[in-house]
Amino acid sequence: MSLATAHADNNEAYLTQNGDGNASLVQQAAGPGGNRVGTAVAPILQNGDNNSFRETQSTGGGFSRGSNVIDAALQDGNSNSFSSNYSNNAGSNLIDDARQIGNNNTLSVGRNASIEGEVTSALQQGSGNSMVITQQSGTGNTILSVTQTGDGNGSGTVNRHNRGTQIVQGGDNNQITEASITGDNNDAQHPNASPLVPGGYASLDIRQSGSNNGAVSSVARMIGSGGNQIVIDQAGNSNGFSILQGTNIGQTGNAALLVQTGDFNTGEGTQDGNDNSLSITQTGDSNGVGISQTGDNNSAVVNILGDLNGFGQIFSGNALSVGLTSGEISQTGSMNLASLEIIGSSNAFGMDQTGDSNDIAGSVDGSFNQSAVAQGGNNNTANFSQTGSSNNAAIMQ
Repeated sequence: MSLATAHADNNEAYLTQNGDGNASLVQQAAGPGGNRVGTAVAPILQNGDNNSFRETQSTGGGFSRGSNVIDAALQDGNSNSFSSNYSNNAGSNLIDDARQIGNNNTLSVGRNASIEGEVTSALQQGSGNSMVITQQSGTGNTILSVTQTGDGNGSGTVNRHNRGTQIVQGGDNNQITEASITGDNNDAQHPNASPLVPGGYASLDIRQSGSNNGAVSSVARMIGSGGNQIVIDQAGNSNGFSILQGTNIGQTGNAALLVQTGDFNTGEGTQDGNDNSLSITQTGDSNGVGISQTGDNNSAVVNILGDLNGFGQIFSGNALSVGLTSGEISQTGSMNLASLEIIGSSNAFGMDQTGDSNDIAGSVDGSFNQSAVAQGGNNNTANFSQTGSSNNAAIMQ
């Protein structure tokens, strides 16, 4: 086992281990911070199997142990573990590059009371890997790129914290520029729970609590087939998230869920391919939602509880007022299902399907709501109901 300890500021540590069963610990103890682990030309390198790298920081008040940097860490092999955890008041710390190449690897980053911390790049390439990144109870934290490339990540596990990729951010003004998984059968199936529920067992699981998170829409991206799953749970105000699944109609059988609780939130989802499902649930006021699906036999479900919700613009030329803001479900293909349930007042929503044998089911309960339903094609059905007063609906087939 290798041990490196940084007692003050501006320390640097480099490490190379070749072989199997190696362990490395970097301990950042008392001091003002500014320590560096690895550089682009002298990284932390472990080459082999069953190796472990662990970086820790001593506890303490204030942010005296901030501005610490991991420049480059590479583990090349199987069943390796990477861990970087700061237990208290971790300010302005940076992981610039952490990579694991191989199978059955684990990567863990933990920050408590983190302020303006950043994960620039975390990459796992292989199969059966798991990654957990936690930035708790802080502000201004950023994740620029978290990527898994391979198959079967998070599958077959029984530990809910050992899925493919899990990201937890607590506090305000946090951002996830992109979290992505590329590959097939990343389904994170669990024997005792349904995956598509908040806090479920999806292979890409993201939770944010606080306000102004993802103000420019954080992004969760998944490319591949065979039951890839995304679950996102946001609690707070003025949050935004965008879900992207698939790049062509050949990518099938994927599922995503976005749950937002609070006001002034926006949720967007795009899916390409067949046999996919996407669900967005919003509870609060002045929120907006948009779904776009291309392919056949897809399902889009939107549930809204609150008032003054919607964004975008309902289809031009309909019976509703020009410039009316709205939420929207748009589907292109055949045998698709769009389902909408709204409980509240002064909401606006549009549903648009292009293709054959599609179904729309809508329910609105409240007052001063406006809806537009458009279907282009053959053998389509629309079942839309409104309960309340001063509501307006337009159905075009």
